[in-house]
Amino acid sequence: MNAARSTRLTLPCSALALALALAAAPGCIGKRRPQGDDEATPTQQVGAARLIGPDDVDGKFDALVENDRVRALIDERDPYVGAAIPLVTIVEYSDFQCPFCSRLATTLEELQGEYRSDLKLVFKQFPLPMHAQAEPASRAALAAHEQGKFWELHDLMFANQRALSDDELEGYAREAGLDMDRFRKDFQSDAIRDHVQAEMAQGRALGVRGTPAFFVNGRFYSGAQPADQIRAIIEEELGAARKLLEAGAKREELYARFLHKAPALPGSGSDDGSAKAEAEPARPSQPGVPADAKPDPDHEYGEASRTPNYAVPVAAGLPSKGPADALVTIVEYGAFDCDDCRAVQPTLRRLLARYPNDVRLVFRQLAESTTARRSAQIALAAHRQGKFWEAHDRLLVANDDFTAQSAEKLAQDLGLDVDQFNKDLRERGNGGSLAQVQADLATVDVFRGKAPAPIFFVNGRYLDKNPSYEDFDALIQEEKAKAERFMAAKGMTDRSQLYETMRQTWRGADRVQAVVPEGRPQ
Repeated sequence: MNAARSTRLTLPCSALALALALAAAPGCIGKRRPQGDDEATPTQQVGAARLIGPDDVDGKFDALVENDRVRALIDERDPYVGAAIPLVTIVEYSDFQCPFCSRLATTLEELQGEYRSDLKLVFKQFPLPMHAQAEPASRAALAAHEQGKFWELHDLMFANQRALSDDELEGYAREAGLDMDRFRKDFQSDAIRDHVQAEMAQGRALGVRGTPAFFVNGRFYSGAQPADQIRAIIEEELGAARKLLEAGAKREELYARFLHKAPALPGSGSDDGSAKAEAEPARPSQPGVPADAKPDPDHEYGEASRTPNYAVPVAAGLPSKGPADALVTIVEYGAFDCDDCRAVQPTLRRLLARYPNDVRLVFRQLAESTTARRSAQIALAAHRQGKFWEAHDRLLVANDDFTAQSAEKLAQDLGLDVDQFNKDLRERGNGGSLAQVQADLATVDVFRGKAPAPIFFVNGRYLDKNPSYEDFDALIQEEKAKAERFMAAKGMTDRSQLYETMRQTWRGADRVQAVVPEGRPQ
């Protein structure tokens, strides 16, 4: 593959031209331009010198290398951005359909701009099988890489995560200025298919179980970590790198020095032919996907049955009605442009009135259209000021695409602090409304197949469309009795952790944790 070196310049995406970013496309990534005068154009380094690897150096400085590290190997043909000879190397395993990967890409773009002379970001493919177009998107990225356009296609695909059909991938390739005949040939080639599979195998050997996963100088982290947290990790690694330099290590061999002490990957050996001990899969340095996670053999991705209890997570701070320690939790995945979502509201109000002490309703967003995303962000911004349900009721019956002006008018009508409301709408970090919408979509995608809103889980039991009061009531009574038996069997007297304790025993708990570590937005 051809390695292209560039840096990133964040520009407004066309989807963000609307003020307040109400209609932001998930994971909008900025355009890029070359770094420095010596890199006026992306370079194509077919004959680039081989990078120094961990088996090319001795153990002279091993004692100075702290923390557990693994051999997150790279070579000169991997797509990367940033410093060619860095102090800190980040190797990212990513999936173009994963909303959390999009969030991490935005964060890493920001940090690479801050540390451009010292930081190198290397991209590896890890398309999850639950994302139907992730593997074709990986092949498209590598086909673009053959023409020195990896990052251009990377940006376009992350900015359009819900539009990655093969035809749409061709459209992005054309927009990136690729030779389309060559792109189509490479996209379908066995060599690129094998390349994707090889990187996935390498990732699994390193302990990658979900995306995003990344390695900072060989230290393993999982999930879309906040910028401040990754910045602290980078600063720590800059200090470690400078310590090696002061001891006499060469800058061009720093990454090899960091990895030298780590055991070789399974199946590899040292240059002199002596076998090294096989590496156990690494555990993330931060809470996330456990390295020993194994798929639930009874769970099929996308199934939707009324029989099992699905391990649908309920993160702290989500909009809810009813007692937090309810025996039965109804999780509604709804959208504000959905007729069935409107029609089911009287049924939900009736259920909450009947079970005031035993039923809780939690709302999560299934916002797939532009209009629904705008409304979802407005509702979540109102939620920051304790007015989610008031906004919810207004948005469900509104016939409005919600421009910046009409959103502000709604905030005024609800009695919100309008300046704070506008600030919350613009927030695109891990605590922002768009991030929560993406988190909600990521969790429901594990269980729903392709079902549209509304979808309901009654203690994990699936209902969709516009269920009748009788449908809900029958499940509530069954699940209430099961929850009481569960508490008795466990000797539980405190109901505050009941739902989460039961959830860990339900179908798909490991699958949702692989997508959203610990079952919550990062």
